[in-house]
Amino acid sequence: MEIFDEIKKHPQRETIKVCKSGKWGIIDKYQNCIIPCTYDDISFGSDDGQYFEVYNNNLCGIIDRENKFIIPCLYDFVDYPKNSYFAALKKNKFGLIDKNCNVIIPFEYDNMSNCLPDAIAVEKNSKWGFIDINNNKLSEFIYDELFCCNCKYYANISSKWGIIDKYGNIIVPFIYTAPVELDNENN
Repeated sequence: MEIFDEIKKHPQRETIKVCKSGKWGIIDKYQNCIIPCTYDDISFGSDDGQYFEVYNNNLCGIIDRENKFIIPCLYDFVDYPKNSYFAALKKNKFGLIDKNCNVIIPFEYDNMSNCLPDAIAVEKNSKWGFIDINNNKLSEFIYDELFCCNCKYYANISSKWGIIDKYGNIIVPFIYTAPVELDNENN
């Protein structure tokens, strides 16, 4: 049985973060090594358990379960892949890259949420809007907050919430003080 300096368990994951001599890795619940202790930090893993965010020298990358780099540690942050692309943060700006680190969306956004295959919610100059995978603007950048949940886009303008489509067309008017869920008849 290997002895570790620190162990961190996640309440909803079977992976366990372990630290040895200041470096982090991952074991399973049977103490089998999944990822050796070679990183400055490591995440508990993606929801499907196939990817791990790793940090070395304060830069982030993504590895797979075989400890092979998908995205090298070149970025301030890299999110798990959605629709084959990775949202990444570099010099305090978000962009979108593919698994070969080709820039798909330039690093020009203050925040990014890769909602659906054909729409990406992005923040620029403190306002949110939608772009497509080619960085074409789909909606105006007028929203104070914007997020996707259950394939609906919840938006906030001046502390009032509504639901819009990816083009900014209003589905539910901006009259609510909190995000509102549609009943099944209106979905």
